[in-house]
Amino acid sequence: MRKFLTLAIAALSSTITTNAFAAFQDPYWSARVAALSGAFTAVSDDSSAVFYNSAAGAHVKERTASFSYARLYAGLDEGNISLNQLAYLHPVMEGFALGVGWGGFNSETYQETTVALSAAQDLKPLFTRYNGEISMGLSVRYLTRKFDLDARTGPDPVFSIGSRTNDAAVDLHFYSVPEPNRLPGLSVGLSVKALNQPNIGFRDREILPTEISGGLALKRGRFLFPIDVSVRRGEVTPHLGLEASVWNNMISLRGGYDRSQFSTGFGYQHSLSPSLSFVVDYAFLWPLEIKETSGSHRATLGVKF
Repeated sequence: MRKFLTLAIAALSSTITTNAFAAFQDPYWSARVAALSGAFTAVSDDSSAVFYNSAAGAHVKERTASFSYARLYAGLDEGNISLNQLAYLHPVMEGFALGVGWGGFNSETYQETTVALSAAQDLKPLFTRYNGEISMGLSVRYLTRKFDLDARTGPDPVFSIGSRTNDAAVDLHFYSVPEPNRLPGLSVGLSVKALNQPNIGFRDREILPTEISGGLALKRGRFLFPIDVSVRRGEVTPHLGLEASVWNNMISLRGGYDRSQFSTGFGYQHSLSPSLSFVVDYAFLWPLEIKETSGSHRATLGVKF
């Protein structure tokens, strides 16, 4: 892993203007999102909506909060890569919600931090002839990158003005349940991230590319079938997921695929009262491109109230 990070810094030094380090790609912040391999744009019905599609939060009826931790690529020598995430979604009034989230990616020498603020508004009053539901969301993410330098990397000219950089990204989101009578259980979502293409470079400009994600989700009885397609720098990535609810909806079984890995996981929800419940989610991801690892693990603790 140390060798990988060294090579990453070298690549950053030579081709920083081409986004060689692929900063701020979606790491699948929560265990539920990870178990569905990122197929969440048309779902986003919990606090993770802050990071994925805040527009869906306009239709969430209860306050939700979550904390996630992930150990990435367990088994790799000389490396400890982890994720941490906090998120909170607050319905302010009928059809309007606010959200806040914090996420951190940490390795031995490199860190990324995301602080997100979001707002979602139901647009149904503006489209009275529309049979379904439609909402829009706006989020702002404050992004920070930081390298921990040593005697070898410190003199690198890439870091001549510092090893820490930050900027803000503006995201736009849409969510709809288009035909609740003709197509019951169908929802669609669209997320356009980094509309303003912020500069996240160190010495030179490094533009964060706009990323577009579109998704469909079909709910049939106990089963949820979400599908996403994301596009970033011309690279198209499909995300396929499946969620099955059993045992009076207390247990959720999940699986997914996104071309670079398979994922699986489960969730458990326990209600203490009609207005208070706790959620525990777990996900395991098996990468298809990295051989010397036993996979990645994620766990999320959540509360709905």
